[in-house]
Amino acid sequence: MDKKDLKNWLSFSKKERNALVVLVFLVGSFFLVPYIFPKKDRTFTPGADTAYATQPTEPADAVRLFTFDPNTVDSAGWKKLGLKDKTVRTIIHYREKGGRFRHPEDIRKIYGLRKEDADRLVPYIRIDTQNEIATNLAPTKPHQATIYISHRNQQGGRRALGGTPGHPTVLGKQNRALSQCHARL
Repeated sequence: MDKKDLKNWLSFSKKERNALVVLVFLVGSFFLVPYIFPKKDRTFTPGADTAYATQPTEPADAVRLFTFDPNTVDSAGWKKLGLKDKTVRTIIHYREKGGRFRHPEDIRKIYGLRKEDADRLVPYIRIDTQNEIATNLAPTKPHQATIYISHRNQQGGRRALGGTPGHPTVLGKQNRALSQCHARL
């Protein structure tokens, strides 16, 4: 092996030398940082800092647990129980759409309610059964009337529209006005 070949094999190009200088600088500064910026001693001595002494021990919006009916409690009550605003909005929306809590365990079905929050709340839930019975007895849908529609044909006879006398047709809301019009004929 020639001296020239050995020199080419063991030497660096200009780009490689520059990269090596930057790499050595970065590694050296990594090891020197603890000496340049020493770690501060953070031991706590009582009474040395007055900021800790003046802070209240309990935050203003502390969680308060109380017995409640999830069908009647308002959003402020849910917040006092320690729920997040989004979870409170989900519960209120569920109730506005007709959702009811029939058992204390039903609170676990709320989307976004954490398991820990549900475990904390379930022992305090008291559902008013009298109110529940009253809502079950109230009609949920209006009864549809059975209407037999007929009109006179050209020969003077009556012809049924939408049903026969033995099998009348049940009409929805959109056809009620039409049925009243035909009933007058």
